[in-house]
Amino acid sequence: MQLNGTKIIIRKESRSECFHLTSGESLLYVVFYTPRTQTQKIEFCLEGLGANVTIIGWDIHTQGKTQIQHHVSHRAPDTVSRTYVRSLIGGAAESVFHGLIHIQKKAHGSDGIFVHNTLLASHRARGRAEPTLEIETSDVVQVKHAATVSTFDAEQLYYLASRGLHEIDVKKLLMEGFAEELLQHLPTEVCKQIRPLIDKKLQGIIAE
Repeated sequence: MQLNGTKIIIRKESRSECFHLTSGESLLYVVFYTPRTQTQKIEFCLEGLGANVTIIGWDIHTQGKTQIQHHVSHRAPDTVSRTYVRSLIGGAAESVFHGLIHIQKKAHGSDGIFVHNTLLASHRARGRAEPTLEIETSDVVQVKHAATVSTFDAEQLYYLASRGLHEIDVKKLLMEGFAEELLQHLPTEVCKQIRPLIDKKLQGIIAE
């Protein structure tokens, strides 16, 4: 799928794979991470001048363990990467996510951001995010990462419950808002395809 010169890939189930982007090439990669018995490695190599990639990912499950190695390698000047991931973990499931941004010495003027937020929807759920930066040059626009692991906010639960909402409905609203916030990074045409997939995943969490 192509949109305004950007190649778009949508993965309903994640898998190990590697992408190589050449000069001026643009990729939007949308993925739903899938629990598997082995670690999945997903790699993006920005090898040409001005290559750019945006990765939007959801990790929503109540069983099993998601193990992801997510690497973005800036190998050429003026390359750009944006990675935004939301993990919503219920039941006794677990999520382990290793995110790496690597800026090679020759990749001056590069710009990389990695943000991973995890919401644990049950007291048995486990989540761990390990973002890493490897920067070989000081000539960069920006390179930064952030990772959070949280549970439901007690004040939000109390406030919404005080307005007459049942606790289950409150948590449903909070989970929907958490997961759907990433849609702001996607074109409208892609959102139309992704929103039903998110809703289906959330049903499993809500019913748990």
